Amino acid sequence: MTTDEGACARVAFIGDARSRVVKRVGAVCWWAGAVVLSGVLLAADYDRTWWMVLVEAGMVLLPVLFGVSMWLGADLEQSDTERLRSRGLPAVAEIVALELEEQHDGCADRAKLRLAVSGEGVLPFEAVYRLADEPWLRLGLRIKVVVDPSDNLFTLDRSVLRP
Repeated sequence: MTTDEGACARVAFIGDARSRVVKRVGAVCWWAGAVVLSGVLLAADYDRTWWMVLVEAGMVLLPVLFGVSMWLGADLEQSDTERLRSRGLPAVAEIVALELEEQHDGCADRAKLRLAVSGEGVLPFEAVYRLADEPWLRLGLRIKVVVDPSDNLFTLDRSVLRP
């Protein structure tokens, strides 16, 4: 689910408390792995060259960065959800272009939708949204969305916005 190519909108990361807990637990697991790995590397008794020290530092830093990314992703998800619950306005997104993107990795094809979004209190804008290809996707289909008109943050799935 992304917007790109100069579109002036951002797709919201929406989730409930469980998805945020899973992301935060995942982040803590990455950090714990980094601590264990650094302990193992420090306890290892062998001569290290300068490049081995750099590789080991990278091996410890990478899981730390993954953890930070997951933690910040949970924060963004919570922020987006709260914003759309408090300031979101109902609108309609019409599929004006539909393109299939092959994944070449054995996964199902993905659909790239160009959406024209408009509604009462929402200035019309276009956005790109990617999702798994579904048989019900077709040109001209109108989908309910929720938009924060301050910066065109939006989501297609209104059901997750219910308290």
